[in-house]
Amino acid sequence: MTTYNAKDLIEQATMLADLQNSDFISWKENMMFLDNAWSDLYQQIINHGDKSFLKTFTFTGDRIELPRDFYQLHYVCYSDGVDRRPINRKAKTANDNGPYYDLVEDEIVIYNKLNSIRNIEVQYFAVRDSITFAADDKNIDQIDGTVIDVCDKKVLYANDNVYYVLDFDTGNVSTVEAGFMLSKTGIVSDNTKPYFKRDNRAFYSVHENNTLTIYKANGTVYKRIEGVDVVPNFPTATVNGLSEDGIYWVDNGVLKYWDFEAKLTEDVIDDIIDPRIYCFGEDIYFVRPDGIWCDDDVLVSATDFDDFNGVMKQDMKTGYGILVDNSVLKSVYGNTQLLFPNNVYYNYLAYKLAVYYKIKQGADYSGLAVVATDALKTFYDTLQKDENEYVRIANVYAK
Repeated sequence: MTTYNAKDLIEQATMLADLQNSDFISWKENMMFLDNAWSDLYQQIINHGDKSFLKTFTFTGDRIELPRDFYQLHYVCYSDGVDRRPINRKAKTANDNGPYYDLVEDEIVIYNKLNSIRNIEVQYFAVRDSITFAADDKNIDQIDGTVIDVCDKKVLYANDNVYYVLDFDTGNVSTVEAGFMLSKTGIVSDNTKPYFKRDNRAFYSVHENNTLTIYKANGTVYKRIEGVDVVPNFPTATVNGLSEDGIYWVDNGVLKYWDFEAKLTEDVIDDIIDPRIYCFGEDIYFVRPDGIWCDDDVLVSATDFDDFNGVMKQDMKTGYGILVDNSVLKSVYGNTQLLFPNNVYYNYLAYKLAVYYKIKQGADYSGLAVVATDALKTFYDTLQKDENEYVRIANVYAK
C-alpha cells in the first residue's frame, strides 16, 4: 500500500486543471468533489474484483449481525483456517436444504449449516471513509486582550476589566457587559450555576426533588432526568460540555463524564490542562499537554500553538473551527491519508477531480476524462478474473 494525503490530490488536480494559486474552487467544493470522485472509484474497485480493501470476520453459529461498517458482500465459505469451502447464496426459488447463505435485514443467515462447530468466514467491503483535508491556517488581526470564549465567528475578550465582542464577518468590535461565556444567543454573564455548551448553544442545570433539569439559556426546558439522588459538582464559571447522552467537565485535570441514563460518573481521560470542554454533535474537544484533541485524535499539535482560545464552530464551508494564540484560525478537519495499492488509483482520482474543476469552470473536460478512463481500463485489464464470481448471484448487496 502507498500512502497519499488528500491535499496531494488537490494540488495535482489543480495543476491538471490549470488552477494553481487560484481561489476559484472553495474549500467545501474541493472536499465535496474529492469525496465524490473517491466514491465513484471505490465502487469501481469493488465491481472489478480488486481485493485490496476487503475485510474478513468469522462466526460459528447459523446467523450473525453484520458489522456496522458493512457495505457490500464479497464471499462466504466454511473455513478451518487453512481450507475453504464456498457457500452459495440462496436463490429465491431454492428450498432451505442448502447449505446456502442469505442476507436477511441486518443479519447474514446460513441455511442447513453442515456442522455447528465449523467456522463461517465472511469477506466484505466496508463503507468507504469520507475524505477531508485541513484548510490552510488563516491569520486574523491580533486580539488586544485576553480571550474568554468564542462562538461561531465571534470572540469574547477582556482588556482592563472591559469586555468586548469581535465579529469576524464585519470586523466590528462592541463593548458588552461582563460575561464569562459566549453562546449563539448572546453573552452569558451569570456564573453562579453550572453552564454547558453543545453546538455553541448554552445550557444550565438545576437539581431539585431528585430531578436534574437541563434548561436552555433562555429558560426553556431541554431535558429532565428523574431519579437523581446525587449530582456531581459540575464547575461554574467555565465551559462544560453537553452531549446527547451526558455531561463532560474537568476536575483536577481529569475529564469526567456523567451519564444521563446510568446516573453515574466516570473518569474519561487525565492530563487535561484547560477547563473548557466543547461538544459539537458527537465530537468533544479538549486540551492535553501534547495538543488540542478531538475525540481520540490530536487535532493541533502542541508545537503549533501557545494559547488555546476555543472551538468556534465546525465550519463545512471553510474547514475552520479552532482559534489559537488570539489570531490564528485552524481547521477542525484533518488531512486524510489514503492507502492505495498502486499509483493508478491516485492518478485516476487526480484526473477525476480535475474533470470536476473543468465542469465548474464551464470548460472542455473531454481530454482529461479520456486520459483518466484509459488509464483505469488498462489497469483493470491486467486484473485476474474474480474467482468467487460463480458463487454469487450479484456483486452488489448494499444495505
